[in-house]
Amino acid sequence: MRAQSGIYQIGPRRGHLKKSRGPCILRSRAIQVPRTGLRRARRKQRMSRPSLLTPEIRAWIGRTYRPRKGLVTLRDIAKYCAALDDANPRFLDPEQAVAPPLFHGIVTSNLEPLSRLREDGLPSENVVPPLPLSRLMAGGLEAEFLAPIRPGDTLTAVTKVADIRERLGQTGPLIFTVLETTITNQRDEVVVIERQTLVAR
Repeated sequence: MRAQSGIYQIGPRRGHLKKSRGPCILRSRAIQVPRTGLRRARRKQRMSRPSLLTPEIRAWIGRTYRPRKGLVTLRDIAKYCAALDDANPRFLDPEQAVAPPLFHGIVTSNLEPLSRLREDGLPSENVVPPLPLSRLMAGGLEAEFLAPIRPGDTLTAVTKVADIRERLGQTGPLIFTVLETTITNQRDEVVVIERQTLVAR
């Protein structure tokens, strides 16, 4: 999918795509069917049990991690497009090339050797607080593209814990951690704001 200006929402069951005016945003979310009886039971269970979010866990909200930097090159953009089988000349023009959506993650990601990764494949640096729920899953990604990224740009990514909240799911409690990453270029212009949700169960 090639993103253009607008807001895109992608559902997991049908590949429906909605577009509206505004900055380009890619958004993925689950479709839920409300069940009145089930919601009442969950509400009652939620009121009868203590919260899993201790003051120590809530203190992580607002925590910022060390910046990550990377240089954008036309060669890296070409390799990214080749991997996606995307020959759009807008991305490959040597004079006026711009990076395709989500390319920023390649430039600003941490490069960690396998020996320093955790058992779940994540970097050794904790991006979420120690939680009483051990299974961690991806819960969605939203990216807002505010300015073009071009070859020669130096990108700086800063990630912070934007929110931690608790909900009751069908199989038990869930803890949602929202990480917000702001990416700027060498002129201190914000080019991308990315929000990632991690779900612990």
